[in-house]
Amino acid sequence: MLAQINTSLSFPFTHALPIRSDARTIVLASACAAVLVAIGLLVNPFLAAAPLALGAGGLLVAFFVRYPRVWLCLGALLNYWWISQGGGDEEITLKEYALVLFYFGGLAIWFFGMCVIQRRRVVRHWADRILLLAIAVSLTNFGLALLNGTPVLTWVREWLLFWMMLYYFPWREHFTEKRQIQALLACHAVVFLAIGGLNLYNYLKASTNIIYAYQIWASRKTLNTHIFMSATIWTVLGSLYAAKRKSQVLVLLLAGFYGVVVVASFSRGFWLSGTLALVVALAVLNPKKLVLFSVYAIIAALCFTFMVQLIFPDKAAFIFSVLKARLVSSSRGTGDVSLLARYYETLSILNQLQVYFLGGNGLGSSFYAYDPIQKHFFTATFIHNGYIFVWLKLGFFFFVCFYSFWLATMVRAYRLARSAAHLPMAKILAAGCAACFTGYLFLNITSSMAEGRDGFYCLSMCCAALGFAENLLEKKDGIS
Repeated sequence: MLAQINTSLSFPFTHALPIRSDARTIVLASACAAVLVAIGLLVNPFLAAAPLALGAGGLLVAFFVRYPRVWLCLGALLNYWWISQGGGDEEITLKEYALVLFYFGGLAIWFFGMCVIQRRRVVRHWADRILLLAIAVSLTNFGLALLNGTPVLTWVREWLLFWMMLYYFPWREHFTEKRQIQALLACHAVVFLAIGGLNLYNYLKASTNIIYAYQIWASRKTLNTHIFMSATIWTVLGSLYAAKRKSQVLVLLLAGFYGVVVVASFSRGFWLSGTLALVVALAVLNPKKLVLFSVYAIIAALCFTFMVQLIFPDKAAFIFSVLKARLVSSSRGTGDVSLLARYYETLSILNQLQVYFLGGNGLGSSFYAYDPIQKHFFTATFIHNGYIFVWLKLGFFFFVCFYSFWLATMVRAYRLARSAAHLPMAKILAAGCAACFTGYLFLNITSSMAEGRDGFYCLSMCCAALGFAENLLEKKDGIS
């Protein structure tokens, strides 16, 4: 039975302010603050704000420690800036520093409070231990990266992304009831709608440009499409398994919006991976639902066709021809120039893996390959194939641990989804986790999940969803 627990962290300083404050203490504290501000004004005007900033920061941390669900929901909303506007630029803005401090500083404080102060057990499965061990051991990769000439900041920025996966620990620990989970999912949905709307606006604005045709034909850059493929999978499954008609309609509308964003990206790898994820998951969980899914897919295709002809009457024929060409070219193998580029890139990485088989060559390190599109050799740090990306960057040990965690989580999700027929929300959460991880298996061949912020965010949310489903089932079984 899942016990009712106080989710706040009992840090010593959270109750440092007494209810009835002593007057002498207040006067002394005020005098000290005034002296510090005066010294700051004399030395440097900016230093005058330091005591106020430190005090405000301390109170904010104490507030989040006392109310961790507020911290986590705020983090979900701040993902609009963390995901949609985060990049790999060398220059780091003040906003970037603030977000890093919020996300990773908050995560470090949470683990310290739970494991050191409260001595609470946060590990539920052997897969959790493997992931924590792999990330801890990956610190040794820092030396290899330095030996290969990687800047320290570049390595740190890539290594911290793996920490983003660990957010599923506080998510599943503090969101144990249905209404709490729904509130968190609502925060995520709001952010996804905002980012998706921005993406569609940019696509619409680009459609008026004379070189738009070349851009959508030749561009290989996706805009947070990992998130929208995942969101489409979740919402489609929600429409199939939701208990109430109103809920089915709501998530079906969201699925339509997210699906349009995925299609508008012209990224066929995401189209195919998302479709295969749903087909495989439904075939395993409930083959009868495949018929209803097919009906939904046909209706969605007809609605999309009508919308394109309505919004782009003069470009509709061209857009459909590009969509068709993107799909058909996928069957040509290396006859397609984009797949040929991936092929040359993979061959180059496999050759380098012979040198860096065990330890990898370090996060942030570059590789060389031939680009058949531009017809020249190039060096880059991004590898499209996520499997060899992890292997080359972090070595064989991390590769085995990381994908063992991945497969173990996917198998657990399938088992839980099959056993949760009596609880629709738990089934949707577990089925969504299983389907997303299945889709990632395919997508990871051409678009690495372990490279960008959105990929790690999706992995963490899937793991959290499995934890939510476990919480709901334990609570239901405990009540019954």
